[in-house]
Amino acid sequence: MMKLNFICSKRYHKLVNEKCTFGLSDEEYLKESTTCNHPHYYEARVGYCRELLEIMKEQYKFSEPSGIRGFKNSCGHITFSDGQHRSCIAKKNNVSQLMFDYLGDNGAHLCRACYFKMEEEKKE
Repeated sequence: MMKLNFICSKRYHKLVNEKCTFGLSDEEYLKESTTCNHPHYYEARVGYCRELLEIMKEQYKFSEPSGIRGFKNSCGHITFSDGQHRSCIAKKNNVSQLMFDYLGDNGAHLCRACYFKMEEEKKE
């Protein structure tokens, strides 16, 4: 397993910085990683997704069970109960196939984005 060094004080790196770690240049990545030293928010570190990608390449090879669990909503989107970072990493790195350990049916439920969009449309 890789040694993980940098922990950022921000809850989610992309939400706070508006830029995914895979969209950073090497210089930006190094600069950001030197400022991420808070002992909490492990998954918000600038290096988390890059390090997880390397682990996924070594262990999962993207075609084996990955521990990802989710539910398909009536809007067609998937809600994750585990594995949102792994699925995003696969998408950002043009992986065409990713195994789910479990993909259930969420019935008539909408994902949060579609639900909030529907609520906003009701107000108009």
